Amino acid sequence: MHGRVIRIGREALRCLLLRRGITFQHTKTWKKSPDPDRDAKLNRIEQVLDRIPDRVFAFDEFGHLGIRPTAGSCWAKQGKPNRLPATYRRTHGVAYFHGCCSVGDDRLWGVTAVAEAPPTPWRR
Repeated sequence: MHGRVIRIGREALRCLLLRRGITFQHTKTWKKSPDPDRDAKLNRIEQVLDRIPDRVFAFDEFGHLGIRPTAGSCWAKQGKPNRLPATYRRTHGVAYFHGCCSVGDDRLWGVTAVAEAPPTPWRR
């Protein structure tokens, strides 16, 4: 095999992988916006920012944002996409972050608050 180049077409490769039970799959996720007007709203924000660059946008009740890997895609056995572990149990409490972005100043900042945390040696 060393020094020898093997050329194979895209369709032949797809058939070969399919025979082996391997398909290209997206990792399962549920972190998508249910808002049917999401794209229109984002386009409107971009239009305003193009016209008035120092405009500031604020979002209230953004929701839960887990700091963990997000879904992607991979080559995997057919019907067996990779799964991301669920992290529903928050044993160390929950931290809230209020983020602010000033587009005109090109400044990103925020404030954190901790709530619902059980007593720990470092926080009583």
